[in-house]
Amino acid sequence: MPVRQALKAKRKIALSPENESKISVNLANFVLKSHLKSWGLVWPLAHEIDLRPLCHFLYQKQFKIFLPETFKAEKKILFRKWTPEILMKKGDFGTFYPDETVDSSLSLEGVVVPLLGYDSKGYRIGYGGGFYDRFLAKYPKIFRLGYALSVQYKETLEIKKHDQRLDVLCTEKGIVTFPFRDPL
Repeated sequence: MPVRQALKAKRKIALSPENESKISVNLANFVLKSHLKSWGLVWPLAHEIDLRPLCHFLYQKQFKIFLPETFKAEKKILFRKWTPEILMKKGDFGTFYPDETVDSSLSLEGVVVPLLGYDSKGYRIGYGGGFYDRFLAKYPKIFRLGYALSVQYKETLEIKKHDQRLDVLCTEKGIVTFPFRDPL
């Protein structure tokens, strides 16, 4: 079975309401303790950890929240400002994003990065399009906070030159820190 399929299967089996809640609590606690006030998050796809309650919680705590719009043809993502009142539009890959026209990517201080797998050095494997790798390479100073279930850990990942590392990862078991990443 290919790596991505195997990691999706592991996630699907391990994703319970209890584990999802633990990850959300760990993410919320980390973000609340950080000095960063503007965060990029994601609206979930099927069988993904649902961060919508976290978006609402952080918004109520006066954080600025942004969600990505995915451009399949251009192979890029741009972040749009989100509030609970903003209408959501369905975009490429079935993702939802705020019905806003302004690219707010420069406003981000931190981004919560989805993934299928991760290793001990902070590298991640995503869905295979390289969207987040390109975005993170373009904005190297943005803090990178991944989230996953602990079963999504993989001892070794095939790392390519363009792959971008995370700074920290939240799982249902707690916070995983990685070796220092020079953001310059």
